[in-house]
Amino acid sequence: MSDGPRKRRQPTRAARMRPFWILWLLALALVAVALYFLATWDALKPHSVTVEGNKLVGTEAILAQAAVEPNRNMWLQNVSEIQKRVESIPYIDLARVHRFLPANIVIEVMERTPVAVLEGQNGTYLIDERERVLQEAPPKIDLPTLEMPATVVPKIGGFFYDDNVTHLLDDMGEIESAHISVATLTHDKYGDLNVTMRNGVSLLFGDEADLGKKIPLIQPILDQVAKQKKAIATIDVRAPSAPIVIYKK
Repeated sequence: MSDGPRKRRQPTRAARMRPFWILWLLALALVAVALYFLATWDALKPHSVTVEGNKLVGTEAILAQAAVEPNRNMWLQNVSEIQKRVESIPYIDLARVHRFLPANIVIEVMERTPVAVLEGQNGTYLIDERERVLQEAPPKIDLPTLEMPATVVPKIGGFFYDDNVTHLLDDMGEIESAHISVATLTHDKYGDLNVTMRNGVSLLFGDEADLGKKIPLIQPILDQVAKQKKAIATIDVRAPSAPIVIYKK
């Protein structure tokens, strides 16, 4: 005796989802193929790499340090790493990498400018305003000299982390902004600031804390003495209320 029509078994959830998984796998495979095609497509490999903004550093040196991969899709190359490599060149301050379709790369750089010579314990070097060591100083260069015989100079491309260097650079900028021509700056054993002008006149500033009061005294003294046609050896403004002028004998 029949028990009646047998109920149709419902497909399981996994069975219902199987066609969708197959479609997803096919889609992923197509995406992988497309990505591989783009990664290896010759049209997106760098056709040209140019450098802009450089005057002190040669283009070939920048390109060599940038190390852009010629056989790799330019959009897959790490721009930040390229910029870091270029900025490791001592004279490069900032580097920016720009990519332009179809496959052109431009490396834009800003170079550092030497502002002073630093005579240290281990040599004489050019430094910029951010205290980076740029190169060994050439024999004759028209820049102020920071005389710091006890200071160890970092390797070329390194930075100073020395308050004494910072203070001397700041002092140099403040003095030169008053149109006083600086040849050398140094701290004596007491930490006082001593400066030699390009004309050989020594300036004794003493404590740097009140430098803003002392600098304006220099030029009027020079102007007054120039009228008298006397040769100055030293101007002492350590006590700004009573500056002292020592003449050459």
